[in-house]
Amino acid sequence: MFAGAEYESETERLYAIMTRAFQAGLAGTIAGVIFVGIGGRIAMRISGAINPEQAGAVTDSQNVVGDVTFGGTLTFIVFQGLLIGSLLAIVWFVVSRWIPGRMAVRIPLAACLAVLVGGSGIIDSGNVDFALLDPAWLHVAMFLGLVALAGGTTAALDAYLDGRLPVGETPSAILGGLAGLGLTFGLLLLVGFYFVPGAAQVGPPPWPAGLALIAVAVATCAGVAGFYRTGADGPANAARWQRIAGHWGVVAFGALGGLHLAGEVIGVL
Repeated sequence: MFAGAEYESETERLYAIMTRAFQAGLAGTIAGVIFVGIGGRIAMRISGAINPEQAGAVTDSQNVVGDVTFGGTLTFIVFQGLLIGSLLAIVWFVVSRWIPGRMAVRIPLAACLAVLVGGSGIIDSGNVDFALLDPAWLHVAMFLGLVALAGGTTAALDAYLDGRLPVGETPSAILGGLAGLGLTFGLLLLVGFYFVPGAAQVGPPPWPAGLALIAVAVATCAGVAGFYRTGADGPANAARWQRIAGHWGVVAFGALGGLHLAGEVIGVL
């Protein structure tokens, strides 16, 4: 998880943790802006093109079908991309330690996990847009495909950035401060998404998946704390309870998120 040279002191390891947090945040933000922001806007344009009879209709998010403006596009890309990107960043930082295998395995696993645990944030059976725009199955496939691409790209970018960002007093302080701002913002979004009714979707939130994510987060925080104290990193150096909570927590996170998503998809179709 913490690439690069051996960190001999707790201070050096603290700098590495701060840089690593920013690294995950940067990967998630870039992926969110590209695929959820820009990709989502393109998908919405496709929806309008194949439903010309709905031109002028107002969507659930107060957008007008067929009305593409620079301001609306920029707002969608920035806010939707950054919102989802911050969620991707935090979730990836929490679960990445417990996803095994080389990148050829981790990237598709990250894509699948993103769909299972984040897809219901977009595919909402209470959203009138899916009744407004046909065919529903195409829109479900498009938006879940974008979520998968965002998840896989987050993992790929995170791997590419590993060891490439500076670690040291000044750069790590700056990067850690930026990561802290993103963490504060993203945690509020995560709590809303998983535990607050009506915050992200019309129906009940996927709180069982949220509880599983908390279990994984506890194991990850314990692992990061262990790295800070001793310099030992990775699941092989984790306590048995951490490995159980981490590995099986990720499995439960994906399974419970997938069950919730399945109900939303069935409701839409």
